[in-house]
Amino acid sequence: MSNIQLKNLTKKYGSFNAVDSINLSIKNGEFVTLLGPSGCGKTTTLRMVAGFIKPTSGDLIIGGSNMVGVPPQNRKVGLVFQNYALFPHMSVRKNVAFGLKMKKMQQSLIAEKVNKILETVQLQELSERMPSELSGGQQQRVALARALVIEPEVLLLDEPFGALDKNLRDHMRIELRDLQRKLNISTIFVTHDQDEALSMSDRIVVMENGKICQIGSPSEIYENPASVFVAGFLGLSNIFSAVCTKIIRAKKTIEFEGLTIEIESEKLNKSDKISIMIRPENIQIYKKKNDSKKEDFLGFIKSKIYLGSTIQYQVKIKDGPVILINANNSKILNYQDFDTNEEVRVHLSKNAIYPII
Repeated sequence: MSNIQLKNLTKKYGSFNAVDSINLSIKNGEFVTLLGPSGCGKTTTLRMVAGFIKPTSGDLIIGGSNMVGVPPQNRKVGLVFQNYALFPHMSVRKNVAFGLKMKKMQQSLIAEKVNKILETVQLQELSERMPSELSGGQQQRVALARALVIEPEVLLLDEPFGALDKNLRDHMRIELRDLQRKLNISTIFVTHDQDEALSMSDRIVVMENGKICQIGSPSEIYENPASVFVAGFLGLSNIFSAVCTKIIRAKKTIEFEGLTIEIESEKLNKSDKISIMIRPENIQIYKKKNDSKKEDFLGFIKSKIYLGSTIQYQVKIKDGPVILINANNSKILNYQDFDTNEEVRVHLSKNAIYPII
C-alpha cells in the first residue's frame, strides 16, 4: 500500500484552480520531488499534505487514513521550511526538543530522542549554541533534526536549500539524501531547481498551472519529456517546430528551420506537425577541415561561454537555425576549442533528436 495518496486533490481560490484535481501515489521510503515554476501549485500541494491548507475537494491519504480535516498537529508529518523557522531565543537542543515537549513526552525520553537525532545530523557538539551562532548549513540541519525527531511518517521539504550558497547547497543535497535513505522515510520535496530535482529524486512530478504534466524517474523526465513545456523546463534544450515529409518504413524524414534530417519513430506519420528536442550535450561539433559526414551541417560560432567543465556555444547553421551546443572541456579527451566567428561542422545524429508528438 502506498504511504501517501492524493486522489483528485483540488484547491480553488474563487474561480482560480491553484491545484487542479491531481492524482499521485508515493511509496514507503520514496523521495518524490514536485518541480515547476512559481505559481504552478507545488507549494500549495505540500501545504495541503501538511494540513496548513484545506483542500476544496479530493482525498489525502497517509498511512491508510484520510487526513482531510485533520489538523497539522495530529498528522505524523515533519516539515522543513525554506527559512528554517528556528526559534531565535532557543538553543539548538531546545529547538529540536520543541515538538516533543508539545506532545508532553517525559523529559528523560525527550533527552534520549534529541541526543540520538543530533548525533544523526552531526550536531552534538553544537547543541547549546543559539541559531544566530550557526552557519546556514548548520541551521538547515537543526530544522531537519526538529522535523525528524517527532518520528514522522512523512517528511515535507519546502525549498530548504534556497538560502544556501551553491557549494553548501550541493553538499547538503548529498547529506539530506543519505539521511533520507538511512531513515527510509517517505519524502515530498518542493523546488524549482532542476539540478536539485535530477540529483535527489526517485521520481519527479512536473507541474504547470495547478496540473501534473508528467511523472517519472529523473532519466525518464529528462530524456523522454511528454511535452514542450517539460522539455524546456527541465534542462537546456533546442526545441523546434518540424514536419514529417517522407516515410520509408521506420525511417522518417523531417524538416525544421530549413534543415532536413532522418530520424526513427514508429508513431510519426507523413505530414505530421511536431516539435523536436535536441539536448545541447548530444550535438557534436568539429573543425571545418575535419573529414565530413553526409549528415553534417556547416555553420559558424556565434557566441561562446566558458563554464568550467563545459563550454557552451551558439552555432548559426548555414541556411538553418541557431543551435545551442555544450562541449566537454576535457584536456584528457583532446577537446578542440573554437573561436567566435570560426566556421565549424555540426553533427546531428538521428538518436540526438527526440520528437514530441
